Formats: sequence, structure tokens, C-alpha cells
Amino acid sequence: MRIRDWIEAKQGEKPDRERWCASVKQDTNGDFYSYGSHYPLLVQVAGMWVCNNVGWSNTTGKHIGHAQPLADFVIAFHDDGQGGYGASYGNSWGYKSDIEKLDLLIGWLTADCNRLGLQMAEKKRKDTQVYEGLSRQYTIQLLSKLFGNIATVAV
Repeated sequence: MRIRDWIEAKQGEKPDRERWCASVKQDTNGDFYSYGSHYPLLVQVAGMWVCNNVGWSNTTGKHIGHAQPLADFVIAFHDDGQGGYGASYGNSWGYKSDIEKLDLLIGWLTADCNRLGLQMAEKKRKDTQVYEGLSRQYTIQLLSKLFGNIATVAV
């Protein structure tokens, strides 16, 4: 079975033990990881599927390509500032509450919106496809959906 098909078939399940398909792992929370728990690939938070789109290897890039179509959101999961996937998520991601995960995701979304805003401000011409693409990425729709789900989780 191909990795893409396996992820799609297992999405939404919470197995009683870890499952592997080649180099993609599914933990008992139902979240998917590339090459082990240190790299969250496709995770469920507050009923939403979120795909990490940061990857440095060709294989992880392929895993991201398989997971993105299954995600509600695609977000750049940021490292812990120490050049790796340390304490900010990494091996502890599966043990965080939905509120803790949402706090991290909101911080990452905010950082990405700030980065995109700066890139848009640097553009001299606003009538280009590049600017239009940045503008699409810079949508508040993601944040509004995310904040709507925070209220649901917090209640």
C-alpha cells in the first residue's frame, strides 16, 4: 500500500498501538509523523487536521505532499529556536492538550502572517501574480476558523 493511501485509510482512527507504513508513523492519538515522533506531519487538533509543511529532506517532502491534500490547514511548524524540533513540540507533541497545541499553532500562524505581510510590503508592484499569491496566503480566514474552534474546545 502506498503511503498516501495508508494515511488516508487510517486518518481519523486511534489505534491501540503505534502503526508504521514505511517511514510514516501513526501514534495512539491518530497523529502521523515522518520518521518518528520528532517530526509531526499530519496532526488532529480540535477536530481539524493540520499538516506541517516544513521539511528538509526529499522523503519528508514527499510525506508532506501525501499529507497536504488531507489537511484542513497547512502551517509551517517552527522549531524551538535551537535548530531542531525540541521541546516546543517534537517528541512531546502527542502529550500536549488541544489548548497547548492551538496556542503553538496560533503563534506559528501569526509569525507566518507577519512574514507574508513584510513580503507583501516589499513588493513595488501590487498587480503581479506573485503579489496575488502572497495576498491569498495572507488570508484571515485561517485565523477566524482557528479561533472559532478554540471557543469550541475551551467550552
